[in-house]
Amino acid sequence: MESLVKRIKWMGLGLIIMLFVMMFFGLFIPLDRQIETSNKENFVISVDAYESSINHYIKNLAKLSNVMTSDSHNGHGIIEYLNDEKTRSELKEELAIRFNQNYLVSEACYLRREVNQVLLDEVGTQLFEFVYQQTFNEQSWLVTFEEKTFLIIYQPIIHESLYLGHDLYYFDLSIYVDENNQKGISYELFSTLNEVTEYLEAYDYYTLDGKLVYETNSKILVVGQIKDIYGFYMISIDKTLLKPHLERIYYNVAVIITFVFVVFFIFNGMTIYKVKKAMLKSAQKTNEYRLIADYDSLTYALSRSYFERWRKEFHQKAKEEGWFASLIMIDVDNLKQINDVYGHVLGDDVLREVGSRIQNSLRANDLFFRFGGDEFVLILEDCPIEIAEKILNRIISEVKAINHYLFDVEISYGIERLTNGDLVNDVIHKADIKMYKNKRSKKS
Repeated sequence: MESLVKRIKWMGLGLIIMLFVMMFFGLFIPLDRQIETSNKENFVISVDAYESSINHYIKNLAKLSNVMTSDSHNGHGIIEYLNDEKTRSELKEELAIRFNQNYLVSEACYLRREVNQVLLDEVGTQLFEFVYQQTFNEQSWLVTFEEKTFLIIYQPIIHESLYLGHDLYYFDLSIYVDENNQKGISYELFSTLNEVTEYLEAYDYYTLDGKLVYETNSKILVVGQIKDIYGFYMISIDKTLLKPHLERIYYNVAVIITFVFVVFFIFNGMTIYKVKKAMLKSAQKTNEYRLIADYDSLTYALSRSYFERWRKEFHQKAKEEGWFASLIMIDVDNLKQINDVYGHVLGDDVLREVGSRIQNSLRANDLFFRFGGDEFVLILEDCPIEIAEKILNRIISEVKAINHYLFDVEISYGIERLTNGDLVNDVIHKADIKMYKNKRSKKS
């Protein structure tokens, strides 16, 4: 039964370990990878929306600047200025008014106007000290200055097919970038691809849907080119955002597994409880059976089967050096005649009374066996023969005191010394010879 309980416990522990292993390697890891991969692909696809947004924003800025520069008032005013029909101050005032009326040109814009290679005016908030370019290979491009990215748009001033000069618009794109930044998602703009590669040179990259994808320990970064201008954007996202529902899934799975564990523990606990209850009941029955087997029901002395077990253990287990005991054989005289004449009921009463008086005369650690029908064996450990004889005399006196009105009750005895190296049966045999010698001496 105990082995069964241990087996149930080990089976339960094995099941728990197996469930955790299956949960971790068979569920959480594949689920984690699948969700992360799927959300990563969705994120890269969503980058297209941002790319379209910034392209549209830059197109609007280019359109706005073109409308403002190509305004016919500009051409007329510059011609009048060149013909000395209008002062420079008047021309600058007109430019400032039109600049401020343009709803798309915010305070994050700076305008520099040149006519005949001479600076005519500067309007707006001067965002930085720039280096003037004499020639322009692009109509628009990005520059980076003081950790900010600016869009520069070149617009020529043409009036009646006559080139008068040009406008340079500087737009601070950091405002647009900040407006699009979200929790866990950030945007950056770069003027050249070298700036991007220097920024990410420590990380490996791969291509996905035509875009460069870099991965760090905590982020995924997607790099793409801005359409129509030479510039690049980079969008980064925290990897934790790629698994927004995974914690909920973990929670649901954990609840299910916890429920399974609870049910299993309840079932396992009930099983163990029932097994232990059955074991306890069986142990109680075993103790009852052993009590019946170990004790004589009539005299309450230890049984012959118990004596045989004790004898085997005596020979199997080595006793300490110098161990000894006194062994006494006792026989109730004339018990057969009592049974034949007065009946077995009275004979049993005699045996019961003799056994009780012997038991009461012994020490607490002495062994008292019913060896046969009317024979008893006493093992008095650490008891010299002299002391054993005194105990035996007390037993004889107690038995004689029974004083049955129909007959006298007496016992015969034999006493021998039992030591560590003796065979119990040999000592029993010697004591038995002395006992029958004592019995014959009474008859003679």
